[in-house]
Amino acid sequence: MNKVDTFENFLAIQGGFTSPFIFAINLILVALLSYILSVIYIHYGQSISNRRSFSYHFVLISMSTMIIISIVKSSLALSLGLVGALSIVRFRTAIKEPEELSYLFFNIALGLGFGANQKLVTIIGFVLVCSYIFIRNWKKRVVKEESLILNISFSPKIDISLEKLVNLIEPFCSQLELRRFEYNNNIIDASFIFESPDTSKITKIKEVLLKKDKSAQIQLLSLQHL
Repeated sequence: MNKVDTFENFLAIQGGFTSPFIFAINLILVALLSYILSVIYIHYGQSISNRRSFSYHFVLISMSTMIIISIVKSSLALSLGLVGALSIVRFRTAIKEPEELSYLFFNIALGLGFGANQKLVTIIGFVLVCSYIFIRNWKKRVVKEESLILNISFSPKIDISLEKLVNLIEPFCSQLELRRFEYNNNIIDASFIFESPDTSKITKIKEVLLKKDKSAQIQLLSLQHL
């Protein structure tokens, strides 16, 4: 009987009570840090997806995480229930790139830290991680060429394969990566991410493509500003 009572008391152990005022302050702080992180992600992220749209959810994710942790931290039973609930929930969002997952986990970490009322540790961690992001991207801007997205549309009457298209572009690029190739009766579409040492090479790419098809549609986008 004593063992049963001990186990029930163990499950009912209450953590430190957080006053509504402190809870509100923590919620405001985590929202502010998440917003700053969303701005950093938009400007320094390398993902080719719509970074602005993805970062729009950062504040909601961190605030939701903080609220959940603030509720379950006071009871081991609630914590175990949360683990059981999460074990049957599967994320169906199309998050394909490691960078997106990294920022998502960083937001969750902010929510966990403020939910556990560890403000100082969380803020220090946030500053250090953001400093690393700034330093990493500063070095990239110094030593690395700018990445560009090249979208090309050809008439289906043009006899060109993917291999031939790559051979046309590759001599003018230091790096070339295919992202999409679509062929149908109406149009041939291809998208590449590439890096070129200077603008004259980019002009050469345009010239060889138009030489192949005068009606070709060519679009260049800066990956840094998407």
